[in-house]
Amino acid sequence: MSDAAFETLVDAEIGAIADRLEAQLGDIVDVDYEQDVLTLELEDGAQYVINRQTPARQIWLSSPISGAWHYAQDEQGVWRATRGAKPMRQLLVEELSQRLGRAVELDQP
Repeated sequence: MSDAAFETLVDAEIGAIADRLEAQLGDIVDVDYEQDVLTLELEDGAQYVINRQTPARQIWLSSPISGAWHYAQDEQGVWRATRGAKPMRQLLVEELSQRLGRAVELDQP
């Protein structure tokens, strides 16, 4: 896959996450997607940062709860942690729901 194709794929994934979280949580979370970086800032100042890493063909996520994660797309199009943990969207749903005390939904593509 070319760099341009990868960047298009990742931009669609991160953009979809940004749009869904803005729609659900925009009243309590600052959702900022600029220059290929999605930042979610919670009311207490904690931040999630999600960005693409084109050379590695990965999405990197930094969580104030679970730390740093690297995700690669599997055969089904799901972004899964390279350390064998849960999919990126699942991690975000679980952590944000717990932290915010309300249900968050991010369907898998």
